[in-house]
Amino acid sequence: GSVATGHHAWAVILRHSRRPWPLIGRLLEAPGISPVAERVYAWVAARRDKLPGGTPSCAISDRPPAPASH
Repeated sequence: GSVATGHHAWAVILRHSRRPWPLIGRLLEAPGISPVAERVYAWVAARRDKLPGGTPSCAISDRPPAPASH
């Protein structure tokens, strides 16, 4: 299989959903729309902890994860 990230991952999810979502998934990767979708995804991802429903745990940290303790 393959791994999709960013707006491409959402496009894959939508393409494998029920109608009308597959059409939206294809549109997200269309030549004129994909660059816009990429920017919108980046904007949302950068602010996901501040958007409605977001919590501090949604924030992205620049620190590497702490080692698991046993």
